[in-house]
Amino acid sequence: MTEPQHPTASLPSRPPVVVILCSAGVALVGLIVSILLLVMVTNSLSFDVVGPMLAVHLDDVIRCIQVVVYSILVAGLSLMTSMEYWHRRRRGLYLHMLAIFAMLPALLLPLEGAAVLVISLVILATMAAYLKANRAIIITAVGLGLTFASYFYQQMGPQIGSYGAECVPIEDCSGPLLGAGYPLQYILDTPGISSPGSLGFEDKFRVLAFALDAFFYIAMTYLSYTLIRYYHARRHKSPEGEGQRRHVI
Repeated sequence: MTEPQHPTASLPSRPPVVVILCSAGVALVGLIVSILLLVMVTNSLSFDVVGPMLAVHLDDVIRCIQVVVYSILVAGLSLMTSMEYWHRRRRGLYLHMLAIFAMLPALLLPLEGAAVLVISLVILATMAAYLKANRAIIITAVGLGLTFASYFYQQMGPQIGSYGAECVPIEDCSGPLLGAGYPLQYILDTPGISSPGSLGFEDKFRVLAFALDAFFYIAMTYLSYTLIRYYHARRHKSPEGEGQRRHVI
């Protein structure tokens, strides 16, 4: 009586290139996010000179502790996901989804945050396809990746906003706002608060517009996925059909 073997027991010792790249990519992304957040919170600390000593505000200390804990969480989840991917285990997909959810505050990093999420979702979709996971994971990951990638499509308008209240006439204070996202802009510049001509975490995030963009890209991804599978199946069935017709004749 033979003992049942574990599904991964028959796998080769060295993973294929796609697995190596995805595993290394997940770990690298998590470490980069952790380091960038630590650098950002360190630069924001304010010190006061009290006699011969330096004093740090209590609020800054608490915020620094929170960011350190958060950075450790992101790095830990990313490294655990990397190990699971290396061994080609599907539970790595769920750890990766948890890591991506934990990295959502990385959007505080204006440009880097969107790029990090896009890369993470591409890796998730790639590994889900390699491990032959549920197609819903692949389609959702690709759709959300396209949604975050549309952040890089930025233009002035069509939204109009106020740039001040000291204009004569007052109408001259209004003008088109910088927005990011496609087909709907889900991030809008907030004049007077953020730096003009650039978008950051302090700008307005439109949840409904983001949800509609995500729905649009997920639907387009699902349609493309269905068409590819249809034509792929049709191409493989057509030779068999011709062979059967010839055999009947």
